[in-house]
Amino acid sequence: MMGISYLFLLTTIFIMISEVCFAGDPSPSRQLVDFNQYNPLEPAFSRGSLGLKVGIGLEEHQWREAPSLNRQIYAQPNSETGRLELVNVYLHKGTPWPIDLGIVLSQAIDSEVSRLGSHLQWTFFEGFKLPSFGLRVAHSRIYGLNSTEVRSFQGDMVADYSIFSYFTLFAKYSLGQHKIDQNFETQPSLRLDNDETFQSEFQDSSSLIGLQVRAWPGVGDLTFARTSSIVGARYLFKASFGM
Repeated sequence: MMGISYLFLLTTIFIMISEVCFAGDPSPSRQLVDFNQYNPLEPAFSRGSLGLKVGIGLEEHQWREAPSLNRQIYAQPNSETGRLELVNVYLHKGTPWPIDLGIVLSQAIDSEVSRLGSHLQWTFFEGFKLPSFGLRVAHSRIYGLNSTEVRSFQGDMVADYSIFSYFTLFAKYSLGQHKIDQNFETQPSLRLDNDETFQSEFQDSSSLIGLQVRAWPGVGDLTFARTSSIVGARYLFKASFGM
């Protein structure tokens, strides 16, 4: 048990240290694929055949010195620094096996931009009063952009540890493959990176550390998380209900 607890601690420390590697000045394209990262805000443990959770949450994205992103999202330059708030709806379903399924639907508050993602999670280790470890694969896509399509595939390593059955600390490290297709022949100003590339592919990594609180025993949870990538850090919140 001590060895597994130390393994969870080392995993968390590794993820925190990895944030130092996310320094840089990301291009508009990389900021856009960061917006498409998939975060279901779920720990690693499996829900079981009766498990079903529905949640709603808030998320905010900011980018800097990228008026082309504003034109993509709002069809007007707006300002040098953009901001986008989203409402997220979460659905998480367990199965008779240590495999869970999930969907996240996001809608921007002041834009027609939306995002849809789904995941499959395999919990390969869990036990009573022990950390849980899982692997997750996900796909997400952005809808409503002007002349641009963004699709992402993502793989996660997830770990969690519950304290007194009321608090669950969880962390994940993600590797993503992103593809951007642009059609700006009629609107050259929509080019994201001031080049003539119609297709771009990116690989990136990100980390997340979160806390899930059992606010209403047996009924609902509150989840708070901080995610870090090359674009920077942002914070997410979710309130969920179910088993």
